[in-house]
Amino acid sequence: MAGSLTLEPGGQLELSSRPEANLQQVVRSVHDSLQLLRERASALGASLVGAGVAPYREPQRITQAPRYAAMEQYFEPWAPAGPTMMCSTASVQVNVEAGASDAEIRERWHLLYAIGPVLAATFANSSWITGRRSGWKSTRLAAWLNLDPARTGVPYIKAAHDPGAAYARWALDAPLMMIRRSQGDWRAPAGLTFREWLSMGTSAVPDRQPATVADLQQHLSTLFPHVRPKGYFEVRYLDAQPGCWWAVPAAVVAALISDPATAETAKDICAASPDWEAAARFGLENPAVATRAAQLSALAVDRLRLDPATVGLARLVEEYAEKWTLRGLSPADDPPSAWAARDQGCCALDGSIVGA
Repeated sequence: MAGSLTLEPGGQLELSSRPEANLQQVVRSVHDSLQLLRERASALGASLVGAGVAPYREPQRITQAPRYAAMEQYFEPWAPAGPTMMCSTASVQVNVEAGASDAEIRERWHLLYAIGPVLAATFANSSWITGRRSGWKSTRLAAWLNLDPARTGVPYIKAAHDPGAAYARWALDAPLMMIRRSQGDWRAPAGLTFREWLSMGTSAVPDRQPATVADLQQHLSTLFPHVRPKGYFEVRYLDAQPGCWWAVPAAVVAALISDPATAETAKDICAASPDWEAAARFGLENPAVATRAAQLSALAVDRLRLDPATVGLARLVEEYAEKWTLRGLSPADDPPSAWAARDQGCCALDGSIVGA
């Protein structure tokens, strides 16, 4: 298997692909790894479910790592969103290069946020939880919207500001979720920010040495904005998708950021986007949002067709749009009776990609 496989707190499988030279190589690598996982699951009498939220299972933490115990305790004031996020959610996280210059990094940062609500609505796929409809098209995104606002959502960065410096300030002023210790639990003093720990040292945390670079790295891993900088940009606002449809949001994001003209057109399309809550709650029910979603899909298709290597992905995006987007729907609108078939289906890679 290419990449790495980890177990999330509620038992979700997280497949992280290797960095690849181009989009088609990433898609092929992930496709092959998922095929292997499906085969292994089938041999055990199980199957993989591609959904933003586990539709039937109650949230339950099954890992005992101190990181997740501390996270569970930290998010207690935001229940039930905390347990839902930790133990029941899954997403397609698309990692893209941040850019080659300060200007490009700034433009790409703002672009990924500008197109976010429309894409979140387009790929909403979590309308059921614990065996019933939640009232949201993306229950996964709803959970994130109802968590600690000091470490989630959209960091406040003005268009003219350097996103790196602004994000650093935002990160330093976020409360500590946990502090690593060799023994005992990892709980942090309530409300203590990383900036305060740096300045106060052992007077703030008597049982620990002053903050280290490793502590900062851990703190940054507990911040969950919709787009997270990690030396690259990690797009976090997309629900997991059924079958091989996960390749569509990856292809759409890659296409929309691929050149300045396409990026500018995408921003113009999303100039009057819904807010994040409306995107999560209503998906494409609003005809204006559905129109923008269709326009973004068409723009991505046009860009993907320019490269012979991604023509197959352009067809897959078109098939997704015909199945859902152009009808004002997303996978969240599928009835439970359709779930098994769409998760079993998969595309075939023989030099091109054919939709499931």
